[in-house]
Amino acid sequence: MSLPGDKRRIQTAVLGSAESDEPLLLPLEAIELDAFRRQHAADTFWCGLLLGGCGTQLTTKLYTDRVCHFAHFPDPTGLHVCERRARDVTSADHLYAKSAAAAWLKARRQRASISYGTPLGSTVDILWGRQARGLRLHLDSEVPPVWDDEAVEPVLGVSVPVDDETLVHRWYVHRVGFDTVGTARRVRIGTQAFARETEWFGLDECSMTPDGFRTPAVERIIAARRTHAPQGVWRPPAPQGQQTQSAHRVHPALRRLEAAMEFGSRVAVQSACRDLEAAGPDWGPATEEITTVLDQAQSWLVEHHREREEMFGQLRQAVRDSDWEAARALLNWVDAHAARDRTPEHHVIATQAEAYLQDQGRQERWAREAEAREAAAKNARRSSARNASRERSPVPRSARSVSPPPTAVDPAEAAHQRVRHILGDLRRLGTSMGPRTMLHMLDSLATTMKSAGARVTPAQREEAQLWLARGRRLRGATAGKTVAVPRKAAGVPTPRLGVEAGTAGRGAATGRVTQGKGNAASVPAKGRTASAERPERSKKKTPASPPRLPARSIASVAAAVAGALKKAARERSTSSWSRLHRQLGSALPDLHPDDRMEVLVCVEAGTAAEEPLLSSLLAADGSSPPALYQGLARRLGRTIPADTREARAHWQSEVLRLHQLFRYR
Repeated sequence: MSLPGDKRRIQTAVLGSAESDEPLLLPLEAIELDAFRRQHAADTFWCGLLLGGCGTQLTTKLYTDRVCHFAHFPDPTGLHVCERRARDVTSADHLYAKSAAAAWLKARRQRASISYGTPLGSTVDILWGRQARGLRLHLDSEVPPVWDDEAVEPVLGVSVPVDDETLVHRWYVHRVGFDTVGTARRVRIGTQAFARETEWFGLDECSMTPDGFRTPAVERIIAARRTHAPQGVWRPPAPQGQQTQSAHRVHPALRRLEAAMEFGSRVAVQSACRDLEAAGPDWGPATEEITTVLDQAQSWLVEHHREREEMFGQLRQAVRDSDWEAARALLNWVDAHAARDRTPEHHVIATQAEAYLQDQGRQERWAREAEAREAAAKNARRSSARNASRERSPVPRSARSVSPPPTAVDPAEAAHQRVRHILGDLRRLGTSMGPRTMLHMLDSLATTMKSAGARVTPAQREEAQLWLARGRRLRGATAGKTVAVPRKAAGVPTPRLGVEAGTAGRGAATGRVTQGKGNAASVPAKGRTASAERPERSKKKTPASPPRLPARSIASVAAAVAGALKKAARERSTSSWSRLHRQLGSALPDLHPDDRMEVLVCVEAGTAAEEPLLSSLLAADGSSPPALYQGLARRLGRTIPADTREARAHWQSEVLRLHQLFRYR
């Protein structure tokens, strides 16, 4: 239940009011969100105007099967639309940049104006006054940087590209990055130079000088160069005669040419050659030296061209010979050194190599999956052999281990879990289900919420009230029509699993019979007799457990279960044995309790020791006995808490890790 246009992934907000510039980042995990709510119990969150939002108040949404996020309060009219586009963790970086800059200036007892550029969120300007230089932070590529402006120095975001020629001309450029720390974003400043890795520093390590913005890396870069440091930006010489032009332009271009050949940049070599040739042909006393270097540069370019052709030829041959290692190394080389000015033949060779490597990667992945399936089948055969050996050699009763008593299920917690499931079903299917099905589900929701009591969160209660109000309107609209008798009133049990489902079903049925006496009176006598005889049938013995499966069948069942659990992990949801039965059909027969354990052991055969278990998706659901997963953890050498509540929290945190792991699998 959210506003139209809300994609349910709002991760940033502002505190206090719609005009606030105090940003806030919502934790992604449910455990952290609980602490966040306690910390900000007295605060309000807003879809801030400085975030490009609509200016309305937000609430927090807690999930264990997906990422937590901010959301708009439901609009009774359904007319309000939020047109905010940026909603992820980076959408408030301009606010964090302004806040960090203000604290940095205050610590240095400096005064400067800080303002946001247009479009909002793309740039942040820091200006010290008319006579001093300023900074412009380019957080994205919407506004291109201006390099020849002496008043404002660009600082680029990590996603803003810069070419080698600019790095060679300027010696270095500054970058700004953001790290997520708790519910805030920390600002870092980096310095990038030609053929050097970007070095990152805290804002307190940087300073503003008359020559421009400085980091510790700038001093090292200047000390390593053999010419004078550039004064902020590189400027073309003023046209005051050939001698002045030579003094200001030829010498730096010569050094750039030598550095470009040393680092192997063809683009930079060509650029420096053009600058030298434009400054000639009279270079004064340096004419002989410059002519020699230009000849060396031309030879270097010819050799580089020959090397390019040779590397593309070797790449083509490596693909023909199916040499995977050589093809990968050669493709990396041509992407790094020959990405520009490729001929059509070069493009064909690179495209074929990429397709070949992708195909090899798929085959390697399939081979790993086949090995994992084979390992699972082998483990299943070993487990079956051990079971058969134990059956042939029975253990004396005195030596048998006593199973721990089953842990009691908290009725309120079970009812709360049922409330979550019903609300999820209503969100997913509410627009497609029929009136009778919806009324039945809403009656169950009302009764189950009473059983859950204080476990129901305010957000869940608010959403449930909206659905119940819709049910009342639907019931009033169908009051004059003939409605089929509900299953409970007719004596037919509702097919719901779990303790809470049975409790909720009986309460809902009682409520419906009390409210609709006319319908109850029309129930046939045969139906009432069947309902009255139900206690007699319930006294019958529970059917015996299904027979044990052979090892070969366990392996095939484990493969089907593993596929379904991986699909659930990719969809960022949990699962249960009843859902697996509906999903897999005949591929998942009724299992003996011991066979369930063996199936899960086979499912986890290919799980690395540092990765969460796929079975976490079943354990977190809470519809199966906790002892099953306690035993599974012991079999696999994993440690989980003995307390039921702590174990449930452990499995839920494992589910969140599993969802993150399968985002790109």
